[in-house]
Amino acid sequence: MTDTRHSGDLDALYHYLATLPLGEEISDAAARTIAALYHGGQASFGYSFASTGAITDPSDIWRDLFASTYLELPRTEQELADRLGTYLIRCGPRPPVPGWAELWIRP
Repeated sequence: MTDTRHSGDLDALYHYLATLPLGEEISDAAARTIAALYHGGQASFGYSFASTGAITDPSDIWRDLFASTYLELPRTEQELADRLGTYLIRCGPRPPVPGWAELWIRP
């Protein structure tokens, strides 16, 4: 999903990852930004997560966002998918997160 609509957001995410201390997990803002860029529409696990931060099943969200495209993504975008997968597993199931809609990685 490297179309130009998202190139500024992807650049911001790449910069964020480059400045992230070694071994540190991504932030809520990074997780939301990644999910928002890759979800497939309103009736999806990815959209629900991007909108509310709620996690019912971490694997359902990751599969919804990346299962059909992961192998075709550039390595840099695969890293975003991998980081989000780790984030989802680390967080585990949770209810909606207050203030989630305001989170975003900005250029």
